[in-house]
Amino acid sequence: MITGIPQVRRISVPARGAVSSPGVASVSENFGDGLSLNALPNQASRQRLSSLAGLSESLMGAPAPGHAHEEPNTASTVNQLSPQELDRERRRYSHIYDSLRTGQPQTFRNSRGEQVTYALRANRDQGDYRNYTLQIGRNQVEVNLANRVDEATALGRISDYYSLQPEQLRGAVETIKVEMGANPRNSYWEKEYGMPGFQSAAVGGGGRITVFGGLPQLKERTFHHEFGHNIGNAVRIAQDRESRRAGTLSSDRALDRQTGDADSPNLPRGHSAARQADGRSVTSYGDRSIAEDFAEFYEEYLLAKGRGNNAVQQLKRNFPNRFALLEREVLSRRLSR
Repeated sequence: MITGIPQVRRISVPARGAVSSPGVASVSENFGDGLSLNALPNQASRQRLSSLAGLSESLMGAPAPGHAHEEPNTASTVNQLSPQELDRERRRYSHIYDSLRTGQPQTFRNSRGEQVTYALRANRDQGDYRNYTLQIGRNQVEVNLANRVDEATALGRISDYYSLQPEQLRGAVETIKVEMGANPRNSYWEKEYGMPGFQSAAVGGGGRITVFGGLPQLKERTFHHEFGHNIGNAVRIAQDRESRRAGTLSSDRALDRQTGDADSPNLPRGHSAARQADGRSVTSYGDRSIAEDFAEFYEEYLLAKGRGNNAVQQLKRNFPNRFALLEREVLSRRLSR
């Protein structure tokens, strides 16, 4: 059974003066001189950074076979980070180097202003990827960075965005990977979504998030969206398990085919009916499929939480049925793989 699909994200027009191919995300990053190599945690990390410019881009291979169905998110065409921008990001996330150097938990304030304590461990490199284990509270996630992706900035952003997920839902994702190259399955999603020149910013499903194009595509909105695909998938698996125990799995899946929930394994059972009852779109991108609608709604929910209770209540008024399902079938659970 397919239980998790990769999904893609919106496409935007490049900023004035940006240099890139039409519809293609930037896949390279500059490395400014704002951080001394000697400030890096160990000799291996210093060697990594000093040799980054000479490394070739790493491309993601074909998706792993099995049960995972990942769903994509469209890429924005953005320019690479300037040396000044990268330097600011490194300084903002300097606690990452402290964590890797000392091996001790570190504390920072995330984008929501919450104080977060985390532990980060560098593991043995896996081919062209640097491998880490990030732990926040009782949750752990494996992080893989292609060699040309800036270490402090990527790990800092991932730590921040991961901490914004509801604590009980973080177990829906086991692995996060940041690639420098493009999604090799872009042509498939171009046909699937009917979007000529479509480029994936990221894909998510089956416990995995993969970001393509390096730091320019590692954004809060994209991260929330892909996390949403994984949450929808994990909830659906839990619902199927409950239906099997109750002896109602066959009838529940028959109902899925009637309502449209059977169109994707990456959403909670009942979301199609909730969308129909609300009678309005979350976003135009969400209109492309029921799975995208759920991921877009989850993304909007987290962004509303960041703006405060009034924004959350406004979202609830705008989409009462989706919101009720989110509270009843998603936020009430503790997810794991």
